[in-house]
Amino acid sequence: MSAGRDRYAFPVRAVSPTYFTMRQHDLGSGRFFTPDDDNERRRVVILGRNVADTLFDNPSDAVGQRITLDGVTFEVIAVLTDAWNARSGNSFFDPLREIYIPYQTGRSRLFRNAINSQVDIDLMSIKATQVDQVDLAIEQVTAILRERHELDPEQQNGFSIDNPREAAEQSAAIDQGLNAFLMVVASISLFVGGVGVMNIMLVSVAQRSSEIGLRKAVGARQSDILFQFLVEAVVICLIGCAVGIAFGYGLSYIGTWLLTNGLELDGARAVVSGGSILLATLVSTLTGIVFGFFPAWRAARLHPIEALRIE
Repeated sequence: MSAGRDRYAFPVRAVSPTYFTMRQHDLGSGRFFTPDDDNERRRVVILGRNVADTLFDNPSDAVGQRITLDGVTFEVIAVLTDAWNARSGNSFFDPLREIYIPYQTGRSRLFRNAINSQVDIDLMSIKATQVDQVDLAIEQVTAILRERHELDPEQQNGFSIDNPREAAEQSAAIDQGLNAFLMVVASISLFVGGVGVMNIMLVSVAQRSSEIGLRKAVGARQSDILFQFLVEAVVICLIGCAVGIAFGYGLSYIGTWLLTNGLELDGARAVVSGGSILLATLVSTLTGIVFGFFPAWRAARLHPIEALRIE
C-alpha cells in the first residue's frame, strides 16, 4: 500500500459491515461500513490507529484522505482506536495495525483469483443470539460447512471452529495454575523471610537483655515489652514491604517501556494495583506479628534481675 510517494506493508482485511459491531470496535473518528458500501463495492477503507500514525502526520486528519492498495485508490472513512489485545500475543492480529475494506470490494477489486473467480475466505466470525446457544450454533455451522464442502460422513472437517468460551476457560485454568504456583513460591519466600526476622529479633533480645531488665526494674510490664518487640518485628517487615513495592513499581515501568517501545505493543501496560499494595502490607504486618511473637514473648518473660546480670 502507499500514501503519497511512500510505500508500506500492512495486513488488509475484507469484512462485512457487521464485523465491527460483533467485535465491538471503537472509532476515534469517521463511520463504519454500511450495507450500501458493501453492495456497491465502494472504495472506502478503515485504518487502525497505528496505520494512521504511520501514514499521516496527524491521525485525526486521516478521514477524507486517500491511500492506494495494490494500485487501487481508497478513501479513508474512519480510524479505529481499539486497545491492543494483550491475550493475542501477536501484533499481526492487533486491530490497530490492520486495514479494513468492504467485503464485496475486496472480492471484486483486490482478492480476485487470477485463474478463476474463486475467493478464499480465511475467517468467519459468527455470534450466537444467546450465551446458552453457543454449542447449538457451532453444531449448525459445522453441518452447513460440511454440506458446502461436500464432505462425506466419514471424512474429517476441512476447517476448524474456535469457541471463545473454551479459549477463555483454558486461559482461566492457566491463570489459576500460575496463581497457585506463585502462591506456593510466595509462601516459601514469606516463611524464609519470617524465619530471618525471628532470628534477628532473637539476637536483638539477647543483646538488649540489660535494657529489658532495666525497663522492668523501673516498672515496665510484660505486655509493654511484648508490644515493643512485636512493633519492632512488624516495622522490619514493613520496611521490606516498602522496598518490594518500590521494586515492583520499577519493574512495572520497565515492563511498560519494553512493551510499548521494544515490542511496539500500544495499549499494553504493566500496572501495580492498589489492592496488591494493600494485600502486601497486610501480609507483611501479619508476618511480623507471627514470627516476631516468640522473640517478643521471650523478652517479656525475662526476669529483671537475671536480665541485668547478662552482659
